[in-house]
Amino acid sequence: MQLVHFRFIAILCALLCVLSVGQQQTLAQATATADDTAAEESSKDDDKDDDEEEEEEEEEEKADAKEDGKGDSDKDGDKAKDKDSDDEKEEAKSDSKPTPKKPKVDPRVKRIAEMEAEMKELKAEAALAKARQDAELNEIKLELERISAEASLESARRKKATATFSLESDLLAAENALLKQKFAKLKQESDLASLENMSVVSEITRDIALADNREKAKSRVLKAIEYKSQPFRGGELHISDRRIPLNGVITARTANYITERIHFFNNQSDDPIFIVIDDSPGGSVMAGYRILKAMEASDAPIHVVVKSFAASMAATITTLAEHSYAYPNAILLHHQMSSFLSGNMTEQAEQLEVNQEWARRLMGPLCDKLETTPEKFVKEMYENSSTGDWEEFADRACELKWVGNIVSQIREESVVKRPTTTNSSGSFIIIGGALEPLRFDGTEEVDEQGNRFKRLPRLHPFDCYFVHNPDGYYRF
Repeated sequence: MQLVHFRFIAILCALLCVLSVGQQQTLAQATATADDTAAEESSKDDDKDDDEEEEEEEEEEKADAKEDGKGDSDKDGDKAKDKDSDDEKEEAKSDSKPTPKKPKVDPRVKRIAEMEAEMKELKAEAALAKARQDAELNEIKLELERISAEASLESARRKKATATFSLESDLLAAENALLKQKFAKLKQESDLASLENMSVVSEITRDIALADNREKAKSRVLKAIEYKSQPFRGGELHISDRRIPLNGVITARTANYITERIHFFNNQSDDPIFIVIDDSPGGSVMAGYRILKAMEASDAPIHVVVKSFAASMAATITTLAEHSYAYPNAILLHHQMSSFLSGNMTEQAEQLEVNQEWARRLMGPLCDKLETTPEKFVKEMYENSSTGDWEEFADRACELKWVGNIVSQIREESVVKRPTTTNSSGSFIIIGGALEPLRFDGTEEVDEQGNRFKRLPRLHPFDCYFVHNPDGYYRF
């Protein structure tokens, strides 16, 4: 900014110099012009005076010539006129006073005087112009001095501001350095605290991991499973992880599930395979026949175990198995094959023939193992039950050769993980038009009369409740 001010001042000075030189040249030119004009006018006046004198001389000569050319006849008249004129002149002289004669002024002198006056006027104007120029120059000089002073003041202010800014910058830099030191100290303290926390967290995490590992170790059995060729000894049955559950109604899906696992375990080894029946009412003849044929084709021995209930096709599978076991209070049930016939008489007769053939194919091997005939076995069914559903507890069924062995204890060695299944009854109830599983978790309900009660699950066949229920609080 200061450099700009100096440049501005220099430009103004140059302009002032140009103006001063220009005015001086203009004044000199005016003075020279005035002198030349005066000289020209003086020479013109001289020429004019010469011309006037020559004209006067010519007029006098012409007048003399005219007077000489007049006749003598006029002389007498002229004399008389001259006499009269002389008399008149004398009278006029006697009457009037004598008039003094004005001195003749030289026109050159007059012209010179006028030129001198004009020169004075031009000099006065030149002096006035110079005075005005000096005044303007003085004003410009004053303005330059004022601008220079303002520039100096602005420069001083800027220097002061720069010094102040530099001082503040140094102060901020010092504060920033101090803050950095404090931050570094806090960071060190934070890192130290973080390390301590990490150490504590690491220790806690290690303890938690150790506890989790202990819990996982508790939730698993790390003992190796022993595959015994003779799993049943002294009334105790050891079931390995080569185990296949058979529960519920036997369908084609059930047959697929069981036969696939029989084939897999056979391909794996010749160790015993266990089909465990907790509760099965029987089911499809075709599906059951597939299971029987897979059992016959197995190189590994198949052991069938009944824990609660096996009826119809499930009981047939148990009886026809080479190795079969049951708890003494388990129930086995045999009856005639049943079907649902429909159509005309001919169609029903054809369906009956098919059913009789199935009965022959299944009941023939069953009666052979029981050392009886189909007719005698059917007769015994109705002798023991009016409906033909002949059920026996396992200890009695063992005597009838429906099951091979009665077990007092069963060791499920395949259960090596803590069970996580929920307690569900397996029953269903209609809610909002949909079939929903009914869980019996002891939730209390209220009926339409406002009475509180708890709902009991549906019982399996040949089961009953043994509950003290005098006020009907538990309901089926």
